[in-house]
Amino acid sequence: MDKYVLYCRVSTGRQGRSGLGLNAQEDALRSFVAKTNGESLNCFIEVETAGNKDVISIYNSITLDSLLRKRPKLREAIELSRKENAILLVKESSRLSRFSLLIDYLIATGIRFQCTDSPQDEPMIIKIKTAIVEEELIKNSRRISEAFKKMKDRGKKLGTPRNFTAKDRRKGQEAKEKMNADNDDYVKIYLLAKSMLKTGKTINDVMNMVNKMKYKTIRGCKFNADAIRRILNNEFIKNKADKL
Repeated sequence: MDKYVLYCRVSTGRQGRSGLGLNAQEDALRSFVAKTNGESLNCFIEVETAGNKDVISIYNSITLDSLLRKRPKLREAIELSRKENAILLVKESSRLSRFSLLIDYLIATGIRFQCTDSPQDEPMIIKIKTAIVEEELIKNSRRISEAFKKMKDRGKKLGTPRNFTAKDRRKGQEAKEKMNADNDDYVKIYLLAKSMLKTGKTINDVMNMVNKMKYKTIRGCKFNADAIRRILNNEFIKNKADKL
């Protein structure tokens, strides 16, 4: 019986908050494991771009740290796969990476991985598909850069300075707080925090309890004390909680 480590990823905070993209991926992975009579060891969920634009030169050694500096959940999934000799399972190769360097690393280090959308693909086929996508991304990036350069050469000012005024920063913060209020888990955390603080517990006590209950931030991370304070100070969350 094959053992699997499941990994789901979406690129944006909005996708992560909706859960739609993540739910579809997880359903596909669990369905695949069930059909193959496999064993699911764990499911890792991450909200982060798959494009690693960090510059890697011949003078820098390529390690898991350098490849996955911004993707801690994928690193955990890879390490568990290696430890348990399990298959790293994703819905499609782009969930792992849109750039071939990471795929090369997985192949070179013997990490087994599989895509439910094309389970018959060998690692080398996945590498080739990723390389084709990577080449198109690089071409698009160059075309965009050249277009901006031409606009700048013609004297057109790029950017929107008005977004950096104090008024617009406040508007941006307000929009962020409204989006946080749409997260039902944040409302639950607010109610839990208020209840615990009334009994004499501290913010750190609340933080530990929230993390023990496996709640995650919008970006899929553990909560720290500042994040709990921001939830408590969010008027939109408070108003929503008061209506419950």
